Amino acid sequence: MLDDSYVSTQNTEKHGSEPKIVINQSNTGYLAFYWNKSLPDNLTSADIDKATLTLFVSSVAKKGELIIARVTDSWSENTIPSDGIAPAVDLTDAVRIQIKPGNAGHWVPIDVSHIVRGWIDSAQLPGNTTNRGFALLTEDSLDAVIDSKENTETSHQALLDVVLNSKGATGATGAQGPTGMTGDRGLRGATGAQGPQGIPGAQGLHGVTGDQGLQGVTGAQGPQGITGAQGLQGITGAQGPQGIAGATGAVGPAGSPGPAGIPGAAGLTTSVNGVSQVGGAITLTRANFSDLNAVDNTPDAGKPVSAATQAALDLKMNIAFTYKIGDTGPGGGFIFFVDYHDEYPGFTYLEVAPTDSLGTSAWCNTSTFIADVSGWAANAIGRGQTNTTAMLGVCTSGAANLADGYSNNGKDDWFLPSMGELMLMYTNLRQAGVGGFFPGNYWSSSSFINDSSAAWAQGFRNGGQNNDSKTNNYRVRAVRAF
Repeated sequence: MLDDSYVSTQNTEKHGSEPKIVINQSNTGYLAFYWNKSLPDNLTSADIDKATLTLFVSSVAKKGELIIARVTDSWSENTIPSDGIAPAVDLTDAVRIQIKPGNAGHWVPIDVSHIVRGWIDSAQLPGNTTNRGFALLTEDSLDAVIDSKENTETSHQALLDVVLNSKGATGATGAQGPTGMTGDRGLRGATGAQGPQGIPGAQGLHGVTGDQGLQGVTGAQGPQGITGAQGLQGITGAQGPQGIAGATGAVGPAGSPGPAGIPGAAGLTTSVNGVSQVGGAITLTRANFSDLNAVDNTPDAGKPVSAATQAALDLKMNIAFTYKIGDTGPGGGFIFFVDYHDEYPGFTYLEVAPTDSLGTSAWCNTSTFIADVSGWAANAIGRGQTNTTAMLGVCTSGAANLADGYSNNGKDDWFLPSMGELMLMYTNLRQAGVGGFFPGNYWSSSSFINDSSAAWAQGFRNGGQNNDSKTNNYRVRAVRAF
């Protein structure tokens, strides 16, 4: 063993001298071994028969998945975290195993053959110093402790056994060494092959048929699932019918007077509305026409438009949107929801902060039940701001406080998203490779309905939702509505 330590996201302390290595959502372990002292030079990956990493698990507070991956940065137990930054890790060929409370107090062997062969293929084994060892981490609820080489009580430091294929002639057998101390009891071996079937015995007497049992009661109906993410925008529909004809335009200017006609013959005596005439023209005034005042002489451009015509015009004027999903919003973040059908009063877009600059936090500093953020309605799209306001009335620190205090690009109206809003983020951004999300859990502002100590979190590794303890330190990403 060359170096062993762990790095915490909660502080920048160095843990290389501690007798333990802590592994959970906030802590990542690191192991490195002396290669050039134990393996021959000029090895190839074909020379490796098997490589086994064996860890002594001293305690398991919560079961979960342990991930063993290769480290890609140089490090030592006396220097990490360097400038507060942990060595980088490559999860490409990582090994994943389940660690349970029953593993506490026992050695756990892990096959890491393909990682070691990968080091050889990339020129990271004997003859150079670029091998950087293993990282021990988790992406779920695992909380465990393994012994380090500094543990003087048990001396259960991590072991790496590399078995080589036959290479060269076998040397002479050395003298037998002294008998070592009795080791810990090994793991239970695999079940042996089934023995041959015995001779069939005589058939027993037929038992009396028992009474039929009572029918069990019907189980309670499960809770309603949370609202699914909004579907993709549909294709453009067929062209609608021709619109209503517009109003008649204004009357044009009068034309020039035509030439005077040939005088006609004298007419007969005529009477119009009480005015008598014998030959020549008749001169009439407004008083001679009782209904003249009822004539509407308003120009066509000033006449009102019908309600149906106005509604059609308004609809045509409101079909354009400023942003689409994935665009950069006015707060400098990413647009992850557009209300194309005007279903949510008060906002048209939802925008998420551009990075995980808020880090990790517990959901709230108290387990007090908050009724306004509990229940299926509190999971809905559009409830994030209301939930955050309710949490700020109870929590003096936590995820909602971080989101409420966030400011970016001149915008300070951010809040902690609801469960439904987090699902939209995963579906519309994370699965499209936008937003730089960590493949772990993010807190929502929605509390679990049946447990005051639990709240909903969205997984950004495979899209699962978890109702986890409010004391867990998960990532926080603020959103805003406009």
